[in-house]
Amino acid sequence: DLWKSTKLDKIVKIFNNTSVLSLHCDIDIIDQNDDIITKNVIGYKKRLEKYTIQKFVHRLNYCGMSSAFRSCLVKDLLSIDISKLFTHDWTIHALAVCKDGFYTSSEVMACRRYHTDNVALTVGKTRRKKIEQRINIVQEYYDYYLLLEKMYNEYGLCNENELIFLGKVVDANYARLEYLSNKNFLKAVVNLKYLKYYPTWKAYVSDWLYLIGVF
Repeated sequence: DLWKSTKLDKIVKIFNNTSVLSLHCDIDIIDQNDDIITKNVIGYKKRLEKYTIQKFVHRLNYCGMSSAFRSCLVKDLLSIDISKLFTHDWTIHALAVCKDGFYTSSEVMACRRYHTDNVALTVGKTRRKKIEQRINIVQEYYDYYLLLEKMYNEYGLCNENELIFLGKVVDANYARLEYLSNKNFLKAVVNLKYLKYYPTWKAYVSDWLYLIGVF
């Protein structure tokens, strides 16, 4: 991966805002010759935006090479069990959002290099072949959401509305596991009412494509 030469200076200035506990910036994808393949991959809209729990749950991939966080998070981070997580970087920002201090930036401060050995970039393309593999992906989301709910109860502000929201996110994704595992079309239809608790609406459409055997 490749950092912009001004990355550290810009990040330090952002952290002059004491409410920022962690930061995740947009990235460009580059090839082995440093040529840009895709600009602004994540698509953050604002130079600096505070993320809520409601917005945070729609992404799991917050790569470490475009992240920064305050040392005050370290003690709590070390106490969190990440053994079930596919990517550990997510935990940093999950803890920060629980503490009401996770921010994102549309400014690209680093480039991620795409090459054939980059597991984090290619794993998604090798998993989407069978219903069993789809279930594994949904199980990963469910594990992340369960941990986020636990972290919020332990470290968060315990806002009642946010607790209710997280509970529904967990329930919605448990239902996804059930209807995919049992090929229960009726339960998939019923779960449409929980669409806003899915990672994206495309996830719901993809579930149906797997259920009917398109993938």
